[in-house]
Amino acid sequence: MLYETRMLEREQAAGKAGYEQGKIDVAKVILENQMDNGSTLEQATEYIRNLKIIPNGELEKVVAMYNSPKN
Repeated sequence: MLYETRMLEREQAAGKAGYEQGKIDVAKVILENQMDNGSTLEQATEYIRNLKIIPNGELEKVVAMYNSPKN
């Protein structure tokens, strides 16, 4: 019984991690769409922040990818 409980806990943790990654992916798509439609990075960031899809710390990580210089 303990083994089954632990397996269920692992499945639930994996599902939650996938759900959180999905929210980050959605925020990235919205950010790109906003910028494609003429918003600045700052405006797009504020738009996503107001939607409260992901925590601000995660949002800053996403924005940092767009701020980094391209090689």
